[in-house]
Amino acid sequence: MKLTYWVCPRKHDSQAYALRARTKKEALALLSEHSSEDYDSPQKVVVEYKDGFDLLQKCLGEGQPEWDLKISDEAEESQGD
Repeated sequence: MKLTYWVCPRKHDSQAYALRARTKKEALALLSEHSSEDYDSPQKVVVEYKDGFDLLQKCLGEGQPEWDLKISDEAEESQGD
């Protein structure tokens, strides 16, 4: 299974406060409602998981809530190879 969404990382605060949306258009709309000094531009996140429990583990496991930003970084690195 795959979950795709967009995240605008918080620049100077916990990523628990990052903006998240289903589409890039929605993420840009959220970003326009907040100070661009506080958030980075939208990044696409694609999460692959086996089932609902696997997704729950990804969400609640150690190192959260920044797991989605780590996934984005890994995707960018793999595209550079």
